Amino acid sequence: MEIGQKIVFDLETWPDRENLVLKETTSEILGICHDPLRKHESKYCVRINGENYGIPFSRIKNNQ
Repeated sequence: MEIGQKIVFDLETWPDRENLVLKETTSEILGICHDPLRKHESKYCVRINGENYGIPFSRIKNNQ
């Protein structure tokens, strides 16, 4: 996948601070982050409601 493509993934949210809810979200890839030491999974950088997130490759449901 490339920067600018849209991806679909589940975003973890806690609407009432007690219960975890997975919300299916679509966002545009802003960047790709690789760990040079390979201790952590590579991630896509996205922005949702003004907040930046790193979404691991394995959490991507599909791309558009």
